[in-house]
Amino acid sequence: MRMGVNGGAESGVALLPSKVTVPALPANAVDRPQVLAKLARALEVPLTSVVSSAGFGKTTSVLSWASALEGVPLAWYRVEAEDASPERFWLYLAAALRMADERICMGLDEVRIADGFENARPTLDALVLQMAEFGRDFVCVLEDFHEVQACGAVRQGMLYLVRHAPANAHFVITSRQALGFPTSKMKVAGELVEVTEADLRFSVEETEALFSGMGVRLAREEARAVHEGTRGWAAGGKLVALLCGDGSKVEVDRALCRARSSISDYLFEEVFSVLGEDRQRFLVATSVVGSFCLPLAERITGLSRAQTAEQIDFLVTNNLFIERFERKNGEDWYRYHPLLSDLLHQRLARLDGERADGLRSAARDWLEENGHFDEAVKASAELGDWEGVRRVIVRNWIQLYMSDNHYVLVRWAACLPRGELMRSPLVCAALSMPYALCGSFELGEACLKNAIDHLQDGREDFLFALCLAQKAFISSFRGLNDEMRSYAGKALAYLPEQERYLRGMMLQVMAGSRIDEPLEAKVLFERAVGEQRGYGNRNLFCSAYSNLALICANLGYVDEASFWAEQAMGLYDERERPFKPMLAFAFLALMICRYERGEFEQVVHLHGVLDSVSAEGVLPSCRAEAEALKAKALVRLGRDEGCQAFFRALDGSEDGALAAFPTLGMARAYCAAFRTRALERCENLEGRTQTVLFNSMVVCCLAPERFEEACARLESVDSEERAAHVRALVLAAVLHERSARHSRAANCLARAARLAREHGLAEALAENAVDLRPAVARLSSDEDPGLCAWLRGVLDADAKCSVDVRLTDRELDVMRCVSAGDTVAQTAQRLFVSRDTVKKHLANVYAKLGAHSKMQAVAILRDKGVL
Repeated sequence: MRMGVNGGAESGVALLPSKVTVPALPANAVDRPQVLAKLARALEVPLTSVVSSAGFGKTTSVLSWASALEGVPLAWYRVEAEDASPERFWLYLAAALRMADERICMGLDEVRIADGFENARPTLDALVLQMAEFGRDFVCVLEDFHEVQACGAVRQGMLYLVRHAPANAHFVITSRQALGFPTSKMKVAGELVEVTEADLRFSVEETEALFSGMGVRLAREEARAVHEGTRGWAAGGKLVALLCGDGSKVEVDRALCRARSSISDYLFEEVFSVLGEDRQRFLVATSVVGSFCLPLAERITGLSRAQTAEQIDFLVTNNLFIERFERKNGEDWYRYHPLLSDLLHQRLARLDGERADGLRSAARDWLEENGHFDEAVKASAELGDWEGVRRVIVRNWIQLYMSDNHYVLVRWAACLPRGELMRSPLVCAALSMPYALCGSFELGEACLKNAIDHLQDGREDFLFALCLAQKAFISSFRGLNDEMRSYAGKALAYLPEQERYLRGMMLQVMAGSRIDEPLEAKVLFERAVGEQRGYGNRNLFCSAYSNLALICANLGYVDEASFWAEQAMGLYDERERPFKPMLAFAFLALMICRYERGEFEQVVHLHGVLDSVSAEGVLPSCRAEAEALKAKALVRLGRDEGCQAFFRALDGSEDGALAAFPTLGMARAYCAAFRTRALERCENLEGRTQTVLFNSMVVCCLAPERFEEACARLESVDSEERAAHVRALVLAAVLHERSARHSRAANCLARAARLAREHGLAEALAENAVDLRPAVARLSSDEDPGLCAWLRGVLDADAKCSVDVRLTDRELDVMRCVSAGDTVAQTAQRLFVSRDTVKKHLANVYAKLGAHSKMQAVAILRDKGVL
């Protein structure tokens, strides 16, 4: 299965098919009506657990039940110890879901999860949304979950996924150990089906049926003897049947004798010993890999294709503890039963070291040649062949860069000891950016320094150009604009013309370095888009389109922003879009456009989509701006959590939060919560435009003596920065009005209204409607009656969002008491709440109404007819 991390040709990683393919049901599977009756409830609950020791038929029982499902997609994930990292676990689970039906998990291609459950939350939320969107019932089986249960992040993640799964999702987990997460509440609520070892033990009748299916006829007393000797253990019964030879009384008695004395690894040893030496060699050799197909087994054993096929056919025909995984349009893959696999590994350990390493090397070479790079890296690491690990990295790093799968390089490099990592300057250079991208700046910079230290004299060397490019990338992650510009420019001077991807990214880094000058950055990104049209890499296009969309949106070029965001979205299938990290800027641009058009519910929805993309690759400033924009939408929808969301955004990245242009109401809430910090802001009216705007709002709340200075600064905002310019004029109008400079207020308001009407930025006025109304009331309609009518329409539309709906019942109760003249203490006594609770409700009311006192809040509510 050439299905990579991105699920397509751009990915350099191939997943082993046996792990995500439904295994074939054994031909002689015993009918087990009682077990099937329990499993039949699996489609009624989110979770079914099938727990027992090895060999009790967990997999066969689930397969028997699943084979009878009609029209229900079945995903199957065979979990192994190597999957005990969140990144790998969710990658394979997503692949299994897509194998069942690509629509279940079409978009979850970017799985970048560091250690820790919290880092997995966005991915899990995205998965839940995708499963719910699928709509139809489906089943997902996780086989051998005990292999990863010790990983806390995986364990917590599965519990979270099961508890929040939509009604159409049904998980079946098989394990040799009790599930390591609490399920008692689910059991009490009837949301859990448990199949235990007691359920799975064969009855005497089932034991008899098992032997009959394997060609051995047992009398009832013999069946009882086998049942007693094996204690209902399916694998044990199967082993006894294999030892019965021709089924004669003598053979059966001998097998029963062995069963009574021991029914553990000894029996496997007995089965193994009766095979011919060629079959023993084949079993041991192919056990060096977790699963194999015919060509892989041929390479490992050195046998011809016909000889290899004959060995596999013998094992399958005789049901010698081997499972087959069938795939369409590809090879069948096989794996051994875990108990037999353990025995074979013991035999493998007894081989001469050179012989065993030869088998592993042959397997590794085939895996690498056929694109199974994860398994090839693992095999090289087991061999201690560090050059083999480095070889896979060197051959694939540029393709992984181009497909935005840098984190795969980090996973592969984790197999290398630190000293072996540093032996290759090229590997170090290639890894420096991925390390920094996942937050390991120290290791990334150490790798880059090592690569630079090993540079040869030739300055035109590709390694030199790559190091410059990496320095530019790392500087961009740190927001060091001057360094970004310097290193990107130098990298462009030395990168070969054919290195289109790296050259294209350096053009974008150059453009991004001008983010403090957004108009210039817009021109540079437009140039980058034009120069990269012929490059043919959609991830490169997506990055350029998305950056350009966000710059246009922040500038207030709403139509252009929508166009470029749609160009970025158009690069991917609609179901993939919400889960592509590089589209984060495009989603944020669309949030801004939706907000400016007054589509607040859409803003909140898009925030959820943006938040579901992988944490890596999304800058903190982007997330903070999205959170602040969501906060504005929540305030406009009258929801209590708006201001707290804004405060969270400020904590994440102040520059990002202020880029969303907070409202005057949010500035008032900020001043009330952080008065000392707010007073410090009053002293600074310089810096980036969004900072100047917010600090001027703080001045509006706390420092009347600085109104004139703030107005001068606001009216100097570049008119080409449309969104900022309109909001600056709105704020200037409010400040002039409060300073009794009514004509200047009218002038600023008229200019703001004209620009807002022309550029589709009406929300820049409506979001501060409460503060604008005094100035609007004074605006003369003689000069431009159409403009005045439009402006009043915008503000009247805002007024129609009734306050009695926006305020909660308890907030209205508080305001009724206040309007009657009650103090805070009297209000608390009348409503049977604490004074602090009353104060909290008042603060919420002020934030929603844009008021700064009880008198002003009461006046607004009376004006609206609420009081």
